[in-house]
Amino acid sequence: MRVLSNTAFSPQGGIGRQKDAWRKFANDASPVHPGLSLALIGPALEAGKSVDGNVSTRFYQVNEGIFTGAYGGLENVRQFHERFEPIVEDMRRLIGEEQPDCALIGGTYWFPWVIMKAAEREGIPIIHSYQGILSQEIVHYPEPLKQLLHEIERDFFDESRAYIFPSTLAKNTVHALAGSEFPRSYVVFNGVPPEIFSLPENRDPAREFSIGFVGRWDPIKNFKYLGNLSSATGLPVRAVMTPKDAEIAAQMTAAGVVFVPPMSQEDIVKFYQTVGVMVSPSRFETYGNVPLEAVATGTPAVITSTMGVAEVFGQLGLQRFIVDIAGFENGEVAEKIQAIHKNGERIEESVIERIKDAFAWPKMLQKFVIICKEYVDSFKEKVPALVG
Repeated sequence: MRVLSNTAFSPQGGIGRQKDAWRKFANDASPVHPGLSLALIGPALEAGKSVDGNVSTRFYQVNEGIFTGAYGGLENVRQFHERFEPIVEDMRRLIGEEQPDCALIGGTYWFPWVIMKAAEREGIPIIHSYQGILSQEIVHYPEPLKQLLHEIERDFFDESRAYIFPSTLAKNTVHALAGSEFPRSYVVFNGVPPEIFSLPENRDPAREFSIGFVGRWDPIKNFKYLGNLSSATGLPVRAVMTPKDAEIAAQMTAAGVVFVPPMSQEDIVKFYQTVGVMVSPSRFETYGNVPLEAVATGTPAVITSTMGVAEVFGQLGLQRFIVDIAGFENGEVAEKIQAIHKNGERIEESVIERIKDAFAWPKMLQKFVIICKEYVDSFKEKVPALVG
């Protein structure tokens, strides 16, 4: 089975982590899934193609205006369709060259939309890997742009397709937005890189206890709270993120936040071991990879109940680390972190073993492959003329 999918803009987000896992899985899973291959396509300023075993990555050239401002100047969804219609038609040509058995659409921004429309016209079965819910991520946008993006997201709703959600929270939220439940809806949690479990110990008892954060500069991540947390606990916060507002960044720095430059996924995993606790104060997340990765290294992580990963924390018996969003404002989280510091709390080995056994990425992607194969087979039965 050849799977066509889109690359990710951010290697640190859910889509990026999943694609990185897919690359490794497609090359390692040959004995279990013979014939499995992955064709990735993503936008770039220069065209190109690379092949690594069973994985091909194609870079589709777009002009700088599209690359950096895809929605600029658009007033309605009709103009959006007109802007990207030529790219959709060109994508049909690329799909013809790749000859995929299905299209696995990750995300709801403009490029997954292009691949989705092209695959639809080519009669390719479409499975949505719904990692990000656009309507939740744009609540702070200006109203005209917000309305446009709401309309674009509705293009991703189609009851005839299959949907894989990273959490029950994500599934329920999308069904509410769509106004109906998609018949072929599945929940497959995001995984943990298996290499986490073979990392050498990187903890130094003499190292200063600090609070860690990994995320992008986005209001939905509730990053401004980090300064308040540092002030309330008297502990430094080390934030792996790139500030985009000098004034806000200066205020956070004055409060005790140390900004750490972005790093590779391998180094982020090592970063988890250098802090005493990770914190994810997000107002909403379809999942939230960082907290589960952190606890897999033994580092506690405090999360909001509005994150999809809270479902997994509950299954692992880590309910004590789940806090309502109000708890990040009323001092509850600060008290919890101070207790973690005082008690030297770590994650139990039994929990880490459960994560290794049940949530490593290869186990999650096995489920993806089964869902994709079953949907492709059912699609062939329904539309034999389109798929031969």
